[in-house]
Amino acid sequence: MYVKVKRRRLTLFVRAQPSDSVNTVRDSVYSSLFSQGSSTDTSLGDGDVRVCGPEDIALMTAEETMLDGTKSLVDSNIENGSVLCLVRKKTDGTFEPPCVTSTDDDQTGDDEQVEDS
Repeated sequence: MYVKVKRRRLTLFVRAQPSDSVNTVRDSVYSSLFSQGSSTDTSLGDGDVRVCGPEDIALMTAEETMLDGTKSLVDSNIENGSVLCLVRKKTDGTFEPPCVTSTDDDQTGDDEQVEDS
C-alpha cells in the first residue's frame, strides 16, 4: 500500500504495509526529509521551529485527527492511497494545524518524492 503525506506544497508518497505503525511511516518521512543530516528543512516551514528528531513531527488525517503513533495503519483506518498531513511541533509543545496547499493538478508536481518504508 502507499499513503500520501502532505505539507504545504510538498507531497511524499510512502510505501508501507498495513501492519506498519504510524510511527514507522513518520520515521520514514523524517528520514526522507532529513537524509542530508540537516536538523532543519525549508520545506517544513517558517524557521520558527527547529526539527531535531522524528518526535518533532507528527501525522494527522485530513480531518485533523492526530494519529496514535503506536497503532498500525490498518488499526488507524488508513487505507491505500489515504492522504495524511505532516505537522510540526511548536515551541510550546503542541502541534500546528495541518497546512496543505491544493493545486489544480493534485496528482503530480516537481516537489513530490517517493519513499519506501
